[in-house]
Amino acid sequence: MEGKKNTAQCFLMDLSKTYFSKLFVQASHYGLHPGQIPILGILNKHDGISQRELAKMLGVKPSTVTISIHRLGKNDLVECRPDGKDRRKSCLYLTEAGKRFSRKMNEILEMNETFILKGFSESETKCLNDFVKRIIHNIGEIPEIIPEDDETKR
Repeated sequence: MEGKKNTAQCFLMDLSKTYFSKLFVQASHYGLHPGQIPILGILNKHDGISQRELAKMLGVKPSTVTISIHRLGKNDLVECRPDGKDRRKSCLYLTEAGKRFSRKMNEILEMNETFILKGFSESETKCLNDFVKRIIHNIGEIPEIIPEDDETKR
């Protein structure tokens, strides 16, 4: 990749870094981390789910969710209550403040979407979305373990 700045990988990394940096500043203004935004969004639609269910919906490990839920709880945005049917199970709920933050984050994401797609026609937007979905699918097929050759073995 050295010397190749006009590759799809470089553009994707720049795009990701640029958007994440902007979203980080926006979320930080409200005392959030960008990774907490999807949690608020999911709980807004699925109040009362377990941490395990939330982790599955996010596509991450339950231990990853635990840290975010703890932080959101400390900020009084999410609360954990025992399940009414199974006392061993805990369910996650947005607090009133969490619901307000979720609505605010949705407004910000909608505004960002408008900026991101400024100057794109409806057909270009559809095409872009289709391309990005295909790229995400293709990235999923990249092997995580690459066989080592004699030159790279340590």
